[in-house]
This record gives sequence, C-alpha cells and structure tokens, in this order.
Amino acid sequence: MENIGEFKIIKKCIKTKARVSTYQLRDRLVNLPIFMPVATKAAMKGIKNEDIGHQIVLANTYHLRNFGKDVKKFMGLDAMLTDSGGFQIGSLVNSEVKEEGVYFDDGLMTPEDSIKIQNTLGADIIMQLDHVVNPLFDYAFVKEAMERSLRWLDRCISAHKRKDQILFPIIQGGLHNDLRNHSLQEILKRKPIGIAIGGLSGGEDKKEFAKTVFDTMNQLPPNMPRYLMGVGYPEDVLISIALGSDMSDCVYPPRTARFGRALTDFGDINLFRNDNKFNLNKIEDNCNCRACKHSRAFLYSIKKTTNFCMLVTEHNLRYMENLTDRIKKAIMEDKFEEFIINYIKKRYQVVPEWITYALSLVDIEIK
Repeated sequence: MENIGEFKIIKKCIKTKARVSTYQLRDRLVNLPIFMPVATKAAMKGIKNEDIGHQIVLANTYHLRNFGKDVKKFMGLDAMLTDSGGFQIGSLVNSEVKEEGVYFDDGLMTPEDSIKIQNTLGADIIMQLDHVVNPLFDYAFVKEAMERSLRWLDRCISAHKRKDQILFPIIQGGLHNDLRNHSLQEILKRKPIGIAIGGLSGGEDKKEFAKTVFDTMNQLPPNMPRYLMGVGYPEDVLISIALGSDMSDCVYPPRTARFGRALTDFGDINLFRNDNKFNLNKIEDNCNCRACKHSRAFLYSIKKTTNFCMLVTEHNLRYMENLTDRIKKAIMEDKFEEFIINYIKKRYQVVPEWITYALSLVDIEIK
C-alpha cells in the first residue's frame, strides 16, 4: 500500500506536452493517458459490466449517496473513480450553494458528506467537493467559487479517512489564468499526488478552452497525473492529451450510442439513417468489437432492439479505448505528431479553427 499514488513518466512526446506514464492504484497499475467512461449509477446503460473494458470507470457520488456499499465489488471492476457531486451544482436546476455545502432537493451535501460517501463507495480515486460554476460567469462570481472550492478542499482532506483511496483536488477559476494559477498554487501547498482541472466544457469557446487547458498544464508540476474533467469527444480527447492531459471522462460515447451514433476515425456515423439499409460495410474494419462483426445494414435492421444498443455501446467504448492505446503507441514510437495530423485530416475536410489554434500551441501545423 506504500506505493499507492506512485507516478512514473515512461515517455514524453518529442513535440507536444503528451506523455505515457504509469500510476499505481490500490489494486492495479494504470497506464496513462486514458479515457474513463461513466457508469453514473454503478451501471452503464446498454452494456454488461464485464464488457465495459477500460482501465478506470467513473461513477457519480450524488446519484450513489444512498448506495451504502463498495461500488468496485458491486460492479466487479478493477479500478474506479467517483466524482464528488459538485457537477450536479450546475446540472440540477434546484441546487443552491452555501458555505456549509450544496442544498439539493433532497437535502444538504457538505464536503464532509461527499468524502464519507466516497469512502464507503471505495473507489480508487475520489474527488473533492468543489463549487462548479459556468466558466462564462463574471469574474467576481468565478473567483468566489474558486476560493470556496479551496476552503471545501481543506474540509475534504480533514474528512478523508482511507489511505488506500487517492483524493484529487480540483483546480477552478473559469477562463481566468490568474484565478487558476492561484487555485493551483494553493492546492500544491496541500501536497496532492494527483490533480484535476475542472470548470471547463461548459459552453465556452473551444479556442478559449484550449488556451486555458494549455496555460494550466504549463503551470502544473510534472510529477503527478493530470485529470481534465468532462472531455469525451474523440478529437477533444486527442487534443487534450497533446496539451498535457493524462486522464479524461465523459458520458458521450455510450450515451450517443443510444441515439444510433457510432464513433469512427472519420467522425460519427448515424446508423439510424436510411442509407444504411443496404450498406454491407462494417462500422470500422479494424475494430474487434461484436458490432463490427456485422454490417451496417444488419445493425440498421435491428435498430429498434435492445441488441442494437448493446452492440453500438460496446463499439463506442472499444473505440475510445483503442484510440488512447493508439495514442500511447504513437508517443512511444515518436510518431505522435504524425498521428495527430493524419487523424485530424481523416476526420475533417476543413479543419475547425479551434483545432488549428490548439495544435499551434504545441507547434503542430496542419496544412
């Protein structure tokens, strides 16, 4: 147990901020960078737990506040992360933040409550309760939320009772570099062994998102994993890793499967479209998931069944896992710049301005 939280950089990208690393959790060694899918209520719609894959799966503390048991044992998974409930401040309409904590419809959740629940849930990585606000809110409001998040962090640290669980603080500060730097410097005084960047992916301009991530990553020490919260579109995960992220999470891959959308290098495919009725191609030729054993025409023919949802959900999860595996391989072989350029060119005929800008921050030019 003395090695929990040990972080080792295996390889740094020769051009970007990306790196391949390992991180020791209670029950397994995790190879970074990774994407973490979300099983909100300790189950993921459309797929059996044994088919989820991925090194770490995320579950939601707010929705499991009355769960009362070990979520890893319940799901039968090797490694999990639980969020703190802070995201629900923005996603649930009737929440109200006071200094003591967050008032939801069913009562108060304090930082101490969040940690106690997460200690019971037993995930490998747990998160501090933070005051999540839209990054587009005014400076004074974002500053107040950032400062409250720091005070709540101290309460979370005091309440944390399990040494086999790693507590991640969360950097806040919206799009304001000075606020994020203040948040980071205060967090570093608490000597974390992992750190998260929160408060983004909330509707801000993607160029501002990229610049904020880049600036924050540049201020972070290299000796711990960096978790960029709420990022899950394939191209966003790729760009975020290039900017320095080691971990990210999102509900997008399994959720979009339920709307008939399959992830590919060339963009999402809408399998509900009528033009798939006679399409004998697979979703992707180089994918070994069960959906890709069948043609798109077959999947179209079962689109109203539970089997369709299960197959496409499995594909989307395998796609994200394979994407991060390919990224790791490219970094190890000093081919990550080439991988990025080829991936973006396959995905877009006209490259979005924000991607061109984000890649320019790490000196990559797509012609």
